[in-house]
Amino acid sequence: MNAVLNFVGDIALFRRYEEMGIDPIKSIDLPIADCHIGNFEFVVPQDKKKQFFDVQDKYTCHPIYVEGISLEKFSLLGLANNHALDYGVEGLKDTISLLEKKGSVCFGVCENGNFDVCRFSVNGIDFVILGVTKKGRWDKEKWGYGPNAYNKEELLAIIPRLSKEVDHVIIFPHWGTELVSLPDPNDVHNAREFIVAGASAVIGHHPHVPQGVEVFCKGDRKSVV
Repeated sequence: MNAVLNFVGDIALFRRYEEMGIDPIKSIDLPIADCHIGNFEFVVPQDKKKQFFDVQDKYTCHPIYVEGISLEKFSLLGLANNHALDYGVEGLKDTISLLEKKGSVCFGVCENGNFDVCRFSVNGIDFVILGVTKKGRWDKEKWGYGPNAYNKEELLAIIPRLSKEVDHVIIFPHWGTELVSLPDPNDVHNAREFIVAGASAVIGHHPHVPQGVEVFCKGDRKSVV
């Protein structure tokens, strides 16, 4: 059996779409795939109480508006990114509740002391996806809930174990430099280490522009970075 997975970078529902009454996702023709996965980089809080003084309202929108957006196109939505806690823990949990009602599985966030591991199957093939964020200002230990933090050594310890339990391990990091079309050399180096450790793919997001794609070979196994 085969499984086709399509990955989308930062999904940003800027306020202007809501003001114009536009569903920006409805008109997007996603490629044919068995599973669509994206990074949802907006918070949809019931209460607009900001966690940080400089959080801009253009990075959020009203729950009623989001309920009408075609987010059901995405089977999985990652929330490990630098905007996850803009409106605190409650804002993040409000977002998860809304997205799950739309039919998407959210991943990359959990209680302090834990590491979220998202398992799913497509056409009888078992996957694990690990959403982590290298960018952002948050403190899961302080607030008790939040995104998985990027920790290279922790990932290198987790990947070999998970690769024995499932068919494919996917790393989904929020990293890189915004608006720069070339990936950070350190990130490329680390991504290759994740492949050597047993990951099948490393799919980054955060820069908001297309960056490089590499097919990296380890023995007779080809993986995507």
